[in-house]
Amino acid sequence: MAVPKLDYLKNHLDNKVSKGLQSLILRIIIFAALLCLALPFLAKTIVNMLGGGVIYTINYFYMEFIYLGIIVIFLLYSRHKLQEMQSYSQSWRQTLLFGYIGLVFYSFKIFLKYFTNTLFLSSSIYIVVLIEYLLAIAAAIFFALAVFNAFAIKKFHKEIIISVVVSLCFFSFAMLLRSSWAFFSSMVGNAVMLIFRLTMKSPDIYFNDFTMGINGFSAAIGPPCSGIESMAMFTSIFLLMVIYDLNNLNKSRILPYFLLGIAGMYLMTIIRIYLLFLVGISNPALAMSLFHTNLGWILFVVYMLVFLYFIYPMMMAAGNYAKNSKQAQSLKTSKSKGK
Repeated sequence: MAVPKLDYLKNHLDNKVSKGLQSLILRIIIFAALLCLALPFLAKTIVNMLGGGVIYTINYFYMEFIYLGIIVIFLLYSRHKLQEMQSYSQSWRQTLLFGYIGLVFYSFKIFLKYFTNTLFLSSSIYIVVLIEYLLAIAAAIFFALAVFNAFAIKKFHKEIIISVVVSLCFFSFAMLLRSSWAFFSSMVGNAVMLIFRLTMKSPDIYFNDFTMGINGFSAAIGPPCSGIESMAMFTSIFLLMVIYDLNNLNKSRILPYFLLGIAGMYLMTIIRIYLLFLVGISNPALAMSLFHTNLGWILFVVYMLVFLYFIYPMMMAAGNYAKNSKQAQSLKTSKSKGK
């Protein structure tokens, strides 16, 4: 009896997903695996064989994160157009030609990153980094031409440009947050110190060099405690939701509600650090173990649920908000009748 159900599911998927979309999804998987897995690991192996000494860190995969961001944004932004995609034949001549050019650009990028005398180029390090990223982008463009061919790139050129620009803006914002952790850490420390002085009678408190101490308990407020990670995560989730619902949103409300949301997320960081020190005064071991490990993600999840349920619907255009509310109410009514 299981076979008819499987046949039904297969037919249902075939009707929903066209042959063109299926082949395009396969190409996207190949493209992502090539840029984000195969080439970085191959480059690491070759560089280490030549004495380069590559170590896997988050910085090593930074460009790969940008590639993934572009792919995810493109899939969300172009999902309706992708469903109408017709199948097309692969031009292996283009695949070999553009693949070879992409490999040349990628090889120059690896050489510039690992086999250039950085001491000699220290005065122009920013120019070197810029050239490295331009080579990485050029390599990605030619690899895309190799995998998808010129036909698909031309058909989706507008969506690709928008996805690249949005992804680069997000990662630039994330890097700005990362480089500004000292500022945000100082803000958190001063805010927590003010709260303690307002809520506690004559506390023995200090905040120097990113280290806070109160009544015998002290801890450093470093980059993970500065709020930059939670703000970056909120920004990424908000960005994906906006891209997904772009046609249903009131465009003039996006920026104000984003600023409201990221300010609220930063407030959660201040509350988290305040609670951490509050617990640490009476139980330092609990504060620095179970409490410190879990409080951050719990507050993040709670805040995101509150934002999605109460704030995000206010960004909808009036007609879409009413339509969604009516659908939700009718669904709730039908469920209650079913009971």
